[in-house]
Amino acid sequence: MSNYIYNDNFDNRIKPKPEQEKHGLSISLSIILAICAILILISGILGLIIGRTMNPPTTSNTIYTNTVYVSNNSSPVENNSTGKSRAEIIASIKDTVVEIKTQNVVHSFFQHVTEGAGSGVIVGEYETSTSHKGYYVITNAHVIEGSNSNEIASSITVTLTDGTELSATVKGFDPYGDIAILCVEPAGRTLPVATFINDSSLVNVGDDVIAIGNPLGELGGTVTNGFVSALDREINVDGRLMNLMQTDAAINPGNSGGGLFNLRGELIGIVNAKSSGSGIEGLGFAIPANDALKILTDFINEGYVTGRPTIGITCADSKNGQYVQVITVRQGYNDEVFQVGDKITYVRTPGQTAWSTVTAEALSNFIGNMEIGDKLEICLYRGSTQLIVTAEVFEYVPQ
Repeated sequence: MSNYIYNDNFDNRIKPKPEQEKHGLSISLSIILAICAILILISGILGLIIGRTMNPPTTSNTIYTNTVYVSNNSSPVENNSTGKSRAEIIASIKDTVVEIKTQNVVHSFFQHVTEGAGSGVIVGEYETSTSHKGYYVITNAHVIEGSNSNEIASSITVTLTDGTELSATVKGFDPYGDIAILCVEPAGRTLPVATFINDSSLVNVGDDVIAIGNPLGELGGTVTNGFVSALDREINVDGRLMNLMQTDAAINPGNSGGGLFNLRGELIGIVNAKSSGSGIEGLGFAIPANDALKILTDFINEGYVTGRPTIGITCADSKNGQYVQVITVRQGYNDEVFQVGDKITYVRTPGQTAWSTVTAEALSNFIGNMEIGDKLEICLYRGSTQLIVTAEVFEYVPQ
């Protein structure tokens, strides 16, 4: 089992505290039932009020002009090459990193609100037809997810370093790349914007780095420093393979979505994971700037992340773990190949002789490493009949 988790898997949804146990009180069954009925009624009313007042995020206003800043310095950074002290570099970038708070209405027997916290970086600006300026904030998808994964939180608030709170709308949400793009509009204020490194492949092992974030969800603006420990680490994070940059800078729960900067003050990565092993320190990870910038610009220009491979099905592991069952088949994406209920047992690419057994997670990672137009051979059972089918890899475009 992987020891790598998203930074705020410290149960960042704050559960309501259970009521204290009452002792020495004898209540008849009829009274208990009456109290339960009253509590259910009150819970429903509160849930309705909460649902109306939390202002769930919506798609942001139509955007007409956009600016994202990328450094024109295409040479590797040399420590102290800017002539600025570390304190001066930090002062120039710290206000680009913000705190993010989320709230979710959980519909259970008693409706209640859960909370989460993380970090984000201001990475661009936009202007609407009315010349009203807004700003893009990049963070991790898992920071703003709702009570269930792949869902967005009911309410998202961005807090600037001066304590100003801004309601955020969602421009893009990409769980696969663990990136989300928010929009905030600070009522005529001008906000500082981070500059992406020209090319994050310029980063070298041993380079000094500065991490800024909101550890524990309550220490916004915290600065830590360290080195780049490794590049292109293939890490399994909560079941998803990601190629990440490794650092020994202190990374704690709540740092997710925060910035990793070089000593030119350029954004080289978005912090998203750490080791969860007991007694292990100095193992933090960040999404390289090239990957984060690609997702950002895709959402701005196309409205979705381009180039993502899919074979058009959703799957789930069987209870006995012997096969992967097809749950849905998307029209136009191999719908002539698959049927709901098909049981996938093995896969291979054309030309391979060996078959690979799969789980739903392994199949997703397998497809994620393929190119658009590739073919995938799949061994499956349809009822009691064994079939070998060939599926094409398409680009995933949201419906």
